[in-house]
Amino acid sequence: MRARRDVLFVVAAALAFSTSGPLGKVAAEVPAVTVAAARTGVAALVLFLVSPRGVVSALAALGARERRAVALAGALLAAHFALFLGGLGRTSLAAAVSLVSLEPLAVVACAFAVFGLRPSPRELVGLLVATAGAVVVASGAGVGEHRLSGDLNPLHADPEFAKNVGFERGPILHGLCSFGFMVRHLAKGACGGDASRIKAFEASFKRPVWPGDTLVTEGWLVRPDAVALQVKVKERDEVVIGGAWALLAG
Repeated sequence: MRARRDVLFVVAAALAFSTSGPLGKVAAEVPAVTVAAARTGVAALVLFLVSPRGVVSALAALGARERRAVALAGALLAAHFALFLGGLGRTSLAAAVSLVSLEPLAVVACAFAVFGLRPSPRELVGLLVATAGAVVVASGAGVGEHRLSGDLNPLHADPEFAKNVGFERGPILHGLCSFGFMVRHLAKGACGGDASRIKAFEASFKRPVWPGDTLVTEGWLVRPDAVALQVKVKERDEVVIGGAWALLAG
């Protein structure tokens, strides 16, 4: 019975660990510090509910040096969560999965460097599998994600193709992505975050946008239910989406 319970525990832990990166990517709009605090708080609550006496006795048994070590470990874990979750909002889903897959390798390397702990042969096999998976997944990071919208145009993914058709800087950002940023800005700025208030929307693409450009949306309330908009690239101070307007529900 105990062996079965241990296996179920490992499976549950593996599922939680493997989904943390993708779920963090989905929740990229939530402040990283908030997600990190909630994540750690939920874990602490679950541990206490499972074994309240064990948690209390373990804390009481800590010496002064151990308490300082635990506090330092907690601070490092908080920094790790905040930096890791903050980074997910600035990368692709493939890269997020790769980062999670490489965490065991980082843990083992730190354990060996700080405490001299060597991994067992089985642990080494697991590390090799996780690292190989991370390499495979990372090879697709940022490539072909435009296809999720049904667009197979290589201009958005292939550097050589982009140069051959006159875009020396490389693949351009998908227009649907730029459009999405503008609508998101409109929903936040004029609708209190409620995108369902947007009844109609039209826009004209003026110039290309490249990954890394900073998009600035400007809007003017021309009627209580109508907004005129344009989008500029901050670095070049040029309009990339113009002639845009939106009708809003009251």
